[in-house]
Amino acid sequence: MADKITIMKEGRERTAEIITTFRIPEYDKEYVLYTFGEKQKDNIKILASTLKKDEEGYSLEKIATDEEWETIKTIIKDLSQKES
Repeated sequence: MADKITIMKEGRERTAEIITTFRIPEYDKEYVLYTFGEKQKDNIKILASTLKKDEEGYSLEKIATDEEWETIKTIIKDLSQKES
């Protein structure tokens, strides 16, 4: 997988930087954290999606449950502490 991905957002293609990909075994899914470099207050806005492989490559899907979001938030927090 490349360091950047092209995503259709609001009817146009946008290039996003991949921060990391990871698997959460209890949900049996792959995830991707990425950014368009946009700021939200003093921080870079980070987006998360389920990463699904199909015949044409990869597609992104919305995170399905609140439980998945809580796990992803913990992963983001852990990553940000490693960067400090």
